[in-house]
Amino acid sequence: MTNNPAFPHFLLIDDDQGFAEIIQQAARGAGLRIESVASLEEVGKVAALDAYDAVLVDYDLEKGTGIQVAEFLLATRSRLPVILISSTNRPIQDARAKLPNVVGFVSKWRSPREFIGEFLTIWRKTRLERAAA
Repeated sequence: MTNNPAFPHFLLIDDDQGFAEIIQQAARGAGLRIESVASLEEVGKVAALDAYDAVLVDYDLEKGTGIQVAEFLLATRSRLPVILISSTNRPIQDARAKLPNVVGFVSKWRSPREFIGEFLTIWRKTRLERAAA
């Protein structure tokens, strides 16, 4: 984690490059940093995981699922919060989405501004809860 709430740094794992570009552009407009990769395998091409404040991951990746990414992060003992994203409601219905590092879900069926606002709300709430624990 960057431990700098004024300049948070997020990782987006989504194989929909068009969506990723739209969200990155909106994030820059909001003063946020979001790096994007298409799969868990590509994570090595970006900064070390502890450089991020949270991971936004698509539930339905071409190679695997967002749940598998969350499980991988748990296995590496990462405390990185995972926010699932999807254009379906399947993450809400998936019992595996109750992993301790999965802190929320944001629908892709929002405007980029609403999407960013919603995931930031989840992230801020998670920071407060973890600081109080």
